[in-house]
Parts: sequence; structure tokens; C-alpha cells
Amino acid sequence: MEISRTTIVICITLFIVVGFNALLYISLVKRKNTVSQIDLLRKAAKRSQNPWIEEEQKLEELSRLVKEFKKEGHNKQE
Repeated sequence: MEISRTTIVICITLFIVVGFNALLYISLVKRKNTVSQIDLLRKAAKRSQNPWIEEEQKLEELSRLVKEFKKEGHNKQE
């Protein structure tokens, strides 16, 4: 009896996985827009090389602005 339960669970799991993949494939074929898929993959690959690039740029800008602010504040006090 345990073998039949295990077989049923495996079959249901395979059915769900195959069904999900079929739905993904059908939605991809309906779009017929492979350029956007390629662009998404390129952006993902570029982002994975340096995932915090935007944050680093913002922090550098903030650092620059703080230095300017301190410099202006120091000059006004003199």
C-alpha cells in the first residue's frame, strides 16, 4: 500500500511540474517576443556581476554632497 501512495504522490508532482512548464512554454510562444526575453537575461547577467551598483552610485553621490556641504559650512563659520 505504501508503494501505491508513493507512486500517486510522484505522479501528481510530475503532473504539476509538467503542467507548469507547459503553461510557461505556451505563454512564451503566444508572445513571440524573444528579444525582450534576451534583454531580460542580459540585464539579469549584468546585474548579477554587481548587484549593488545603483546603491553604490547613490552612496557616492551622497558622500560627494556631504563633502560639499561640510566644505560650505566650514567656510561660512570662518
